Amino acid sequence: MLKNTVRLSKIVGFNNSEQKRSFLTIVNQGFEAYRTTLGRNPVHLKPGLSLSLPVIHHVQKIDIREAGMGVDKISAFTND
Repeated sequence: MLKNTVRLSKIVGFNNSEQKRSFLTIVNQGFEAYRTTLGRNPVHLKPGLSLSLPVIHHVQKIDIREAGMGVDKISAFTND
C-alpha cells in the first residue's frame, strides 16, 4: 500500500522529499504521513505530533486534500 501511495504522490506531484530530519514530526491537517524504520515497516501517522529517531526513521508526508482537475469539453452521442 505504501509503495502505491508513494508512486501516486510522485505522479500527482505531491512528493515532499525535502523533509528535514528531526525528533519531532508535525503532520498538518490535510496531510498524512508514513514513518518507515530503516526502509521497512511503514507506520501510518495521522495529523498531529509524532516522535521519531532521525537516523533510523524516515517520514514521507502525503497531501490528501482534494484538488481540482480541468476537463476538456467532450462531445458524445447517445442512443436515446
